[in-house]
Amino acid sequence: MEQNPLNKYSQISTIVIAVILIIGFLWFAYSQVWTPYQTRLSQERENKAFTEAATKRQENKASLDKCYADASAASQQRKIVNCTTKPDDSAYFYCSAEFITSNNEIERVDRSNCEIKYPLN
Repeated sequence: MEQNPLNKYSQISTIVIAVILIIGFLWFAYSQVWTPYQTRLSQERENKAFTEAATKRQENKASLDKCYADASAASQQRKIVNCTTKPDDSAYFYCSAEFITSNNEIERVDRSNCEIKYPLN
């Protein structure tokens, strides 16, 4: 009769030890395998998002620079059409004050339109 309770306690302690070992293995697998995998996957997602944002910003910067150049060229072309040059210096223009004001305003508006069309943020 005494062996029966000992066998029962022996089986219970074996089950408790097995459960502890299984929980320990699961904790080890989670902490050594799953957590680093999740961290690496999260870092890769962040890197991809950062790279895409940087690429988009570079594309917008190139487009913005081209747009600025186009606005400056258009302003220069308006000066060529509407102003006269000094005979010995082709870059110096004689223009009316009204034209200079309106041309500068048009160029400023063109540049602000470029910034709206190609934002850098």
